[in-house]
Amino acid sequence: MHRSSAGASSRSRRAEIVRTVRTALGYAAVFSILAALQSTQVSGRAFLDRFGLRLWEVIAVYFGGAVTAGLVVGVLKPLARSLPGAMVVGVIAVYPAILALSPVGLPDAAWRERATASLVLASMLGPAYAWALWERPTR
Repeated sequence: MHRSSAGASSRSRRAEIVRTVRTALGYAAVFSILAALQSTQVSGRAFLDRFGLRLWEVIAVYFGGAVTAGLVVGVLKPLARSLPGAMVVGVIAVYPAILALSPVGLPDAAWRERATASLVLASMLGPAYAWALWERPTR
């Protein structure tokens, strides 16, 4: 591979990572607006109190999770050339954000249960998102 084509490939890879992070941030903004509406207009504080969360924590998790998921998807993009590969990448990408929504300060046993429940949820949502958003490779 020529030096110039390696540089172009590297720039292309960085551009793809930036694109996936920006897309994920867009989703985070939408989810944050929905969470804010839910907690202020629909059910009030009771909605978040039930989970032991504050609105700013939920929004922070959405944006932190968006950056993490966008980076994971961007870096693992070569694995997502096939739909099954994209589904695996989806599970890996969504798991940290789902786990982050688990309340902090739980006993060890509760953390194991949350981690397992988060993995089960990520195993359902990751492939669903991948299926909905998957782009067939053009090459």
